[in-house]
Amino acid sequence: MEVGMEYPNKDVFLTALKWYSIKNGVNYCITNPRSKKFKGTCATKDRRCKWKIMFSYQKKTRMWMIKKYPNPHTYVVMGASPRIEISMLIANIRSQYQYTSMYYKVWVAKQKAMEKLHHGWEGSYNYLQQWCSVLNRYILGTITDLEMHPGYYGDQLIPGKRVFH
Repeated sequence: MEVGMEYPNKDVFLTALKWYSIKNGVNYCITNPRSKKFKGTCATKDRRCKWKIMFSYQKKTRMWMIKKYPNPHTYVVMGASPRIEISMLIANIRSQYQYTSMYYKVWVAKQKAMEKLHHGWEGSYNYLQQWCSVLNRYILGTITDLEMHPGYYGDQLIPGKRVFH
C-alpha cells in the first residue's frame, strides 16, 4: 500500500486493507466508511501507534485513491499474529521506545509470550478434545477422529496420561 494507489471501488480497497491486516497481524478502525472520504487508524486503545491511512473517491478518474499513508503499521498484537517476524518486533520496539533490542532477547520474549498466551504445549494439548467437539457441533458435516494412547515414560505406564497419536 502506498500513496497514489487507485482502486476501482471502495470494496476492492477494503478487501486489500483486510489482507494487509491479516498478513501483518494488525488491527485497524475505519471512520465514516459510507462517505466519499474516510480514514483508517490503528485500533490500539493506548494511542501509541500513529498509523493511519486516508482514502477518498476521485471524481476526475472515478477511482478510489490512497491520499495519505505516512508509514507502515508497526504496532503488532501478538495474539493476532503468532508468525510475526522477530525483525518486525524489533522495529516495533525501536519505534515505540527508541531502543534497539538484541535479536535473541526479542526471540526469547516472543517464545515466553506465545507460551503464556497458549498455555504451553500441554495447555494447547488439553484444549484439543474440546476444539474437536466444537468443530463437530458447529460446522455441519465435520467429522473429527482424535486418537489417544496411554502415556508411557520409557516402559512405565503413567496413570491418567494420554498421548495424542
